[in-house]
Amino acid sequence: MKNIMLMIPFLLSACASVKVLTVNKHLPSKPEECKIEVLSKEPSKKYEEIAVLEGTGGESNGAYISDAKAWACELGGDALIMGSSVAKTEGGGEITYTRLNTTLSVIKYTK
Repeated sequence: MKNIMLMIPFLLSACASVKVLTVNKHLPSKPEECKIEVLSKEPSKKYEEIAVLEGTGGESNGAYISDAKAWACELGGDALIMGSSVAKTEGGGEITYTRLNTTLSVIKYTK
């Protein structure tokens, strides 16, 4: 039983995913692995929201941040703003786990 419990965080992190909910503006893609800032609040710089993503993963958002950054590069963004998160407990019996759904805004800085 102990081995199963040790595998659960690994399995959950492998199940992390990011999907595009809306695209507000089509921009040229940036190079793969471009530099994307991850912000916990709106920046002081002027910006426009170009897309909204939803990340789903384990008990923390770290499981899907790299995928969200890749999408932000693909969509031509400069940064991600972390939005609201909802934790859902799933499973039953002896094995339960928490999945975190987070909304992320892909933004492009303006002048």
